[in-house]
Amino acid sequence: MNKLHAVLLGALVAPVGAIGADLDLELGGFVWADVGTGDRYDASDDDQTGISKAGITVSTSVDNVSAGLTLGVDGMINEPVGSNGSGDDLEVKEAWIAFDLDWADVTIGKQALGFGLKPAGWVGGRPINDGLEFGGSGGLNISGQVVTGIAADFALGDFTVRAAMFDNVDSGSDDSMTDNFMLQLRSDGLFGTGIYASAGYEETAGNTEITSVGAGYDFGFADLSIEAQDFESDAGDTDFVIFGAGIPLSDSTGLYIDYATGDDLADSTRIGLTHAYNDNVDVILEYSDDDYDAAGPDTDSIDLRIALSFD
Repeated sequence: MNKLHAVLLGALVAPVGAIGADLDLELGGFVWADVGTGDRYDASDDDQTGISKAGITVSTSVDNVSAGLTLGVDGMINEPVGSNGSGDDLEVKEAWIAFDLDWADVTIGKQALGFGLKPAGWVGGRPINDGLEFGGSGGLNISGQVVTGIAADFALGDFTVRAAMFDNVDSGSDDSMTDNFMLQLRSDGLFGTGIYASAGYEETAGNTEITSVGAGYDFGFADLSIEAQDFESDAGDTDFVIFGAGIPLSDSTGLYIDYATGDDLADSTRIGLTHAYNDNVDVILEYSDDDYDAAGPDTDSIDLRIALSFD
C-alpha cells in the first residue's frame, strides 16, 4: 500500500481528541478494461467494449481499530456520441470500521457478507462473466452479497465462526437487523492440510432461507472444489451446484474452469486463462457458455480483460 501521513483522516475515523495523531493512510484500487464478442451481446447490437468496473479504497488503522472506504463504478462505462460524460455515478460500495478484539474481530458498516465457499463481495468472482452463484445467467447473487450491518468472526482452532446481522430494506417497514442474520462455519486449512470447507445458513425477514455447504482441496498442481447452495422463498425453492478447478500452468499463468447448474436455470460454464503481465497488470481470456433449461436462447462469448490494480 502507498502510505501517506494525513491529519485529515483523523477527523474521519478517530475521536476529536485524537485528530492530531498521525495515521497511516493506505490507498488501493483497480480498473478493468473488457472487450468481448459473441451472441451474449447481440441483444445490444454491440460487442462489449469499455471499462466494466473500477474502484478505489482508502483504509487506515490505529491500535486495534481499522476503517475502510471503497468508492466504485460498475457496468460498462461507455458514453454515446455527444455525451458530456456525466452518465455514470460513483457510489460508496463499502464503508466500515472494524475492531480486533481478544475474543473476536467485529466489523460494523457496509461490507461483504462473506457467505459461501468462495465469497467475493462487490468485486465479484474470478470469471469475467458471473456464474449462477453471483447472479449471472439468471441466477441469484448468493456468494457476492454486500450488506449493511454488524459481523463478528470467532476463531475456534482450525475453524472460524462468522455471525452477522444486517438490514434488509426490501423486506418491509417493520424489518430490523434482528430479522436478518447469517451464521457460517469455515476453515481455510483444515488440520494443516490443503482442505478448505464451509457450511452456512442465512435468513431474512422477507421469508428467504439460504444454505450453503462446500469443500475444496488445493493439491498444489490443482485446486478443486464443489459447493451446494439452496435458496428457499415464498416463490419457490432453487438449488445450485458449483464446481471449480484452478490449475497453475507456470509461475505467472493459470487455467480456471467453473461450472454451475441450477433448477430451471442455466448451466453456466466458464473457462479462462489468466496471465500476470507484471505485479500490477493481469490479462484474462475467457470463454463462457450459458445453456438455459427453460428460458432461452442459449448464449456464449469470448472476452478479454486487462485488469490493473494498485496498492
